[in-house]
Amino acid sequence: MTNRFSGLWILLLIPALLSAVPDHLYMTELVLLPNKAEYVQITNPTNQTIQLGDYYLTDATDTANGKYYYNLPSGEDFWSGLSSDFVARFPDISIAPGQSLIVGLGRTSDYSDEYGSAPDLSLKNDMLPAGGEATIPGRLNGYLDDIAETLVLFYWDGLSSIVKDVDYLIWGNRSHAVDKTNVAGYAPDTPVNQQSVALVHGVDQKMIHNDEGSEPASGGNGISGHDETGEPLDTTWDVVDKGESKPTIGTLQRIPANPTTVDTLTFQVSVTDASDAVTVQLVTRFAGSKTVHPMMAISTDQYRAVLDPFTPSGTLIYYARAENAWGLKDSSLTQSVTISDPPEVLTIRDVRDNYDVYNGETVTLRGVMTIGSGKLRTDRLSAYFQDGSGRGINVYRASMIDLPRGTDVEITGEITEFGGVKEIVVSSYNIIGTAPLPEPLNISVEVLRRNPLEYEGSYLRLSGMISSRGDNVGGGSNIDIDDGTGSVTIRIWNSTNVLLNESGIIVNDELDSLLQVGNMITVNSVGGVYNNNAQLLVGYADNFAPWIEGEDWDAGVSLKIAPYPFVPQAGEVLQYTFGFPSGVRLVLRVYDMSGRHVATLFDEFKGLSREITRIWNGRDATDKLLPPGQYIMHLEGTDRSTGKVTSDMAPFVIAVRF
Repeated sequence: MTNRFSGLWILLLIPALLSAVPDHLYMTELVLLPNKAEYVQITNPTNQTIQLGDYYLTDATDTANGKYYYNLPSGEDFWSGLSSDFVARFPDISIAPGQSLIVGLGRTSDYSDEYGSAPDLSLKNDMLPAGGEATIPGRLNGYLDDIAETLVLFYWDGLSSIVKDVDYLIWGNRSHAVDKTNVAGYAPDTPVNQQSVALVHGVDQKMIHNDEGSEPASGGNGISGHDETGEPLDTTWDVVDKGESKPTIGTLQRIPANPTTVDTLTFQVSVTDASDAVTVQLVTRFAGSKTVHPMMAISTDQYRAVLDPFTPSGTLIYYARAENAWGLKDSSLTQSVTISDPPEVLTIRDVRDNYDVYNGETVTLRGVMTIGSGKLRTDRLSAYFQDGSGRGINVYRASMIDLPRGTDVEITGEITEFGGVKEIVVSSYNIIGTAPLPEPLNISVEVLRRNPLEYEGSYLRLSGMISSRGDNVGGGSNIDIDDGTGSVTIRIWNSTNVLLNESGIIVNDELDSLLQVGNMITVNSVGGVYNNNAQLLVGYADNFAPWIEGEDWDAGVSLKIAPYPFVPQAGEVLQYTFGFPSGVRLVLRVYDMSGRHVATLFDEFKGLSREITRIWNGRDATDKLLPPGQYIMHLEGTDRSTGKVTSDMAPFVIAVRF
């Protein structure tokens, strides 16, 4: 016998139905031989601590003389009076969720001599008599019959006229079976001739309890309404060698503690086992579906399962189970957790769209630096960052902070405005790490100039021809770019050392060559405002590139879409190809089947005839996913010289994720 019998032990049993947490104590192990070392193990598989002061244990059924434990409230005929029978009350101790205790059915010394450690309780040394009588006879041990008997765990509060069954076990034959049918105050039990009988163990063996199987869960005399006499004992109790033991499962841990529908869940549990091999699984029930997941060994006795996010929100019920090479099983406590929708995260778009609400307020925003510190100003922090809402904001502080471009940072500060520029004035910050820059918003000069405050602070992409250039203008260079819908100034401060240094000397000959009047370029920049007019702010040389999107094209306006549905919720994108002649303004819109405009993918002037392929993620201008359904993509081209409008369209389907 190993030291598994010392102290309180981990839960051994979980019922087959995952959705129902066990609601009462079980007898989970019984040893009849040798007589001086009999014991019963009692387990608390519930999620509540249970006080044992009103619980009783008895084998004192006398069917021949009509003496039964359930007569205890009357004080008469509640035990056999035989020297080999007992009715014992538990001392006022508790048993915690998932724990077990050993009751030695003799003296503490008898148990210790056999197993090398003390039981948690012993009949002779710790248990109390019942009903004011000497219901624990004077014999030292050997109370249980090795051939056939009944052992009952029951509850009585000392006041009620009835007792409540907690767990009921008969072995060998039905000679000591109990049936309370037609007894005043009690519901019908399972008739004796229909009660199941557990198999008796032999020398160097023991009886173990797996679960209550198909025991009726209502209409009975059990403490939780079960019919304890209806348990199929021939299948729920097994006989095994004493040297064989169940795997022992520790507390099942879960990360995160409060998961949302976007969180990956990690489960980890400790499993100790004396056999050569053990299989550990995680069992979950969510949205009516039961799933079994393998748990992988990550170290000695430690097992882990990592699950993808659960959607939509709901209750996740789960437990871990283990089976060893002997076919013996153990389970953890059944647990549950609510998978909730992620909390609303304050975005830069929220702040900008509701500036009157947030002006002067201290908020926390998280984003990626698009123009890092030390570029626009060298004496203080004046930089930009942007989040997933597609909008950015100036980050300001009177002293410098090292926040390079690409820094993923959480900033807390006051929202304010200076010269038309919305700012968050940093009071504290937390660098998360690094992250890719957000995808620039393709925009036309016309749209930008029409509403410069809308795009101030946002990371933008604009293509066109350089129409003018002026260097060393107020400490920087002004590059005007015309995309056919108008022109806007690109501002390159000398402090950036992108084109000129702070002494006004050109430091990048290659960029100087690209940024000459008449050249076609693409620029990634942050929207700015100067004297209430739009401008573009650049902090890095790699923000510029020659404008050479697409392939040569010698036809009119054309639109093609890959002929398959796509599922934006699964991260899929739609590929579309459009062609156009020179000198046209192109607008690509999306409509639903009712003709309602739901998204504008671009509105641009195109100077050169090209065929271009792009992808779309199924989101509208507010970065929200469009719902599943049928849609039409419509491309319209307006010739800049003649005003002639030509168009093409193509249907597509946003499918449902399964």
